Amino acid sequence: MTTGNYSTFGVRGAVNLPVTDNFAVRFAAYTEEHDPYFSNASADSSLDAAGSEDVQSFRLSALWEISEATSLYVVADSTDEGGTGYPGAQIKQALQNGYDFDDLDDPREVLYRGTEGDLDSSHTGVMAVLTHEFDGFSVELSSSYRDLDFEQVNAANDGVYFPGHDEVNQQNYSSQYWITLSESTVHELRLFSNGDGPLTWSTGIFHFQEDQQAALFSLTDGGTWYTGTEWVMPDVDSSSTAVYADLSYDFTDELTAFAGIRHTTEEKSRFGTGGNWAFAFFEAGDEWGTALPSRIGTPGFEYDGLGRSNYDILGASDAELYAYLLDGIGSWGVDDNLDDQIACVTDPSCTDITMPWTVGAPVQQKGSYEDDYIDFRTGLTYQLTDSSMLFASIASGHKSGGFNDTLVMPDGELVAEPYAPEKLVMYEVGTKNEFDLGPVPTRLNASFFYYDYTDQVFQMIVATGDDESASSLQNRNIADSEITGLEIESKFLLPANLPLDMTALWLNAEIKEGVMADTRQGWGTDLPIVDLSGNTLPLAPDFTFNLALSQQIESDLGTFDWTLSAQYRSDYYLTIWNNTDYDLVDGETVVGSDPDYADAVDGYLNLDAGLGFTDNSGRFRIEAYGANLTDEVVSQKGIIDHGNNLRFTNLPRTYGMRFKVNF
Repeated sequence: MTTGNYSTFGVRGAVNLPVTDNFAVRFAAYTEEHDPYFSNASADSSLDAAGSEDVQSFRLSALWEISEATSLYVVADSTDEGGTGYPGAQIKQALQNGYDFDDLDDPREVLYRGTEGDLDSSHTGVMAVLTHEFDGFSVELSSSYRDLDFEQVNAANDGVYFPGHDEVNQQNYSSQYWITLSESTVHELRLFSNGDGPLTWSTGIFHFQEDQQAALFSLTDGGTWYTGTEWVMPDVDSSSTAVYADLSYDFTDELTAFAGIRHTTEEKSRFGTGGNWAFAFFEAGDEWGTALPSRIGTPGFEYDGLGRSNYDILGASDAELYAYLLDGIGSWGVDDNLDDQIACVTDPSCTDITMPWTVGAPVQQKGSYEDDYIDFRTGLTYQLTDSSMLFASIASGHKSGGFNDTLVMPDGELVAEPYAPEKLVMYEVGTKNEFDLGPVPTRLNASFFYYDYTDQVFQMIVATGDDESASSLQNRNIADSEITGLEIESKFLLPANLPLDMTALWLNAEIKEGVMADTRQGWGTDLPIVDLSGNTLPLAPDFTFNLALSQQIESDLGTFDWTLSAQYRSDYYLTIWNNTDYDLVDGETVVGSDPDYADAVDGYLNLDAGLGFTDNSGRFRIEAYGANLTDEVVSQKGIIDHGNNLRFTNLPRTYGMRFKVNF
């Protein structure tokens, strides 16, 4: 059982049942809930802030040892998650008013309004592993099935609180709706050695298949122009098949070599619609006057983008596009009027409202991708002594490519441009050692690594036609980078039974080559082209240091223990722009001063602590814990583009108690 601040309460437990000599089952369950880590700074205190959670999960597993050589392991699990979801905070308005992130009293104080965040997610699955040992090798067959049903309504807000920014229109129900349905399977057949000889090997085939449906609806309530974004993909398929082999060989008692290879084939496709809605309604006879307000998303509104009867809108008329929009609404809100406005302009008998033009509507989305690539690893280990070894390795990896949103060419052709996989080749040398540093038993490991990272994918604006105002955000293979690092891991057993663990990492993650349009400055295609060379990759501090000191103290009652840990990260950036704003002046790129794009994060120190007691029987244990003791507020992720400087922070100071019992 766990209890703590933010009304944290959780219970988890497990029971093992030996049914027979060769068959056993285990049941585990878990539940936890806590209040939001953000707070609502608006006048409407009835709205819960984002970030609360309410989770229930269970797992049932069974092991059947069919014979001395054969076993079957089966697991079924289910997790339901609720809460207010999506704990991000918009700081753009604060930056525009001269407040840096660090100037804010509490960046988790947000002006919530309109729609309360709501998360409803269920995730279930089953897995089975059948293993049989032959003479000299074993065979393992595993299969799993996963089902995901995810729905979320984002908590609507007007950004973080700062002095002078404390009023919000509570009747503005602009928000975002997310739906994802997924069914996936994974199958793997693996053969591996089980003998004692110098050769160890494994080989197999792996297959992944996913069928997904996804929808995003971002709506604007109350504007005199109705604007919104909708992406609906009722048919998204992806598969990955790989064959692999890996082996190691002991040439001597000291020298071992290893090598492996993997060939992967991937296929992806999707069909649906996507784009921006934009149109306006006018009173009859006043087409060039002030547009009428359009309301959508008010209480009672429900989005049902995946419940449509048809997703084929290629060549659709304006009337058919309006019908398509209406078909994705499950129910209209009590104060919505967009449905009545559309009904009027599509009904010849209604003469109260006109809509002389439509300037934006989703377009047909259809794309596919297929590629294959080979990855490898090879290396050596050398045992200098019983307590000291050297190692060296070279390995490669790929991050899957794909295709972009569909562009409608001037001739009407639908084009979904592909982008290639990202590629990485890693080189590493290191050593692992155990020795006595005077009276102190010591472990000291060190590794030096170099990553050659090519074809990195970033998003940029590209033209979608002859009109420069028509553009799309597309994935492109933009940059090549080099990442160099040194990691040192050490452990010391100090006097008085005080283990001290220390890990230090030095990192230099630099873009060596890459240019792209500055997409933060707008959605047109006449944006400045920026040379990214020399910039640091996002979320890559130069220095990271972790330290943990702990102790166990025996007594007549039982064992007391405590732990104190510290983590330090030096300055880093949230985006590839590295806190620099670029403006285009007389056709040349120069450094500007717009604060909206701030993405630098200062270095910080995080402190955690724990205290525990276990009785002599080992049955009962009580713990006290505290995390982020100094209550540091740090941006750990950011979405920074045109119109956004959205921050996701670390957790605030949390503390509580845990009680454990073993029966």
